[in-house]
Amino acid sequence: MALTPDEIRSKVLQRLNSLYEQNFNDSVDANDFCTEFSLSAKQLEVIIMPLLATGWVEKARQSLTSYALRLTELGKEELDRQTRNAENERTREVILDALSVECEKNPYNSVDSESLIPRLGIDWNKLGFNLKILETYGYVHLTKYFGAGHPAYYVSLTPEGKTVHDNPPPKVLFLSHAAADEEIAKYFKELIEKSFPRI
Repeated sequence: MALTPDEIRSKVLQRLNSLYEQNFNDSVDANDFCTEFSLSAKQLEVIIMPLLATGWVEKARQSLTSYALRLTELGKEELDRQTRNAENERTREVILDALSVECEKNPYNSVDSESLIPRLGIDWNKLGFNLKILETYGYVHLTKYFGAGHPAYYVSLTPEGKTVHDNPPPKVLFLSHAAADEEIAKYFKELIEKSFPRI
């Protein structure tokens, strides 16, 4: 039974996401997808157009006859949201915490991303792609350097990043209840407010 275009897009995203978790700079040759789904190059192009249009996927290693696909930072973040994977969001909070401490010592210093790996207990790939996501928000400034054997950066916290870290937006939780359960709703509200600050 042939897959629908939505199913193919979903499988493309799953494969690119899996690869991104191993090496965020890596990409998959479009011909691999053509072979996997028995598609012509033109058919694949039409199917992936929505992914390219939303910015979730981008073309890499383009030549006259071929190209590769890679997941973007936006695509990674959106997939995490859809799958309710909050691990990377927590990782970004930990990174901002560490950078905020350094910023308070000297706001003009940059931090070598290599020094954050052992300090935060995060592998280079997870650190790298979460730094790239923070950069898309304007929370960090990254200066790439070579010689580490993988993407490495001098990282500095921007004023926006420091402000967001120090004043995180409140989180909202909506509880619906019937009028008959008003006392239970009040109890839940108090319990949640004590348990989860900023909600």
